[in-house]
Amino acid sequence: MNREKDVLLITVSTDMIAVSIIHMLQEQGIPVLKKYRGTGDYSNILMGYTPMGIDLFVPSELYEKAKAILEGLSFDHPSKDIEEDTDSSHQAAKKGMSVYITLLALFSALAVVWGIVSFLLD
Repeated sequence: MNREKDVLLITVSTDMIAVSIIHMLQEQGIPVLKKYRGTGDYSNILMGYTPMGIDLFVPSELYEKAKAILEGLSFDHPSKDIEEDTDSSHQAAKKGMSVYITLLALFSALAVVWGIVSFLLD
């Protein structure tokens, strides 16, 4: 199958939902490509979740079949029915990055203070 012809099926909010959908579709013979939005893959590793969502892609020729499988389930709605708001996605990415930078600066400052105190006490 040509992965260049994958289309966005759904965007979900948690990895648990994404994995559930992936398994459900793979049981029906539909391959799924999972992509984290923005820095979502890093935040999933560091914090255990991604605030920006997870996109699930399927081959274009299997889109209708995959959409039909998800119809009526209590997951997020198929992406075709969702208006994409790129500005809010970019703002969320910037906010997430600023949190990382703030935490990095905080831990760096603590390390410097710890080093100075250890030096002075020796």
